Amino acid sequence: MTNETDPTVNQAIDGVWNSHQGLATDQVISVLHEAVKAVGGHLEEDEYTRIGAAIADGTYKG
Repeated sequence: MTNETDPTVNQAIDGVWNSHQGLATDQVISVLHEAVKAVGGHLEEDEYTRIGAAIADGTYKG
């Protein structure tokens, strides 16, 4: 879960939240992968899916 995630990964997720909420889930997941990778982080695939879907729906709570 994100509360156990490196703070730089949380910042990357927050950045995607701020710029991509409301977009299609697959687009958000793709951007999320790139954002987390850019800061040297990693999430399990199910976390990318869960977080990406929540961002797309506008329901993500970090």
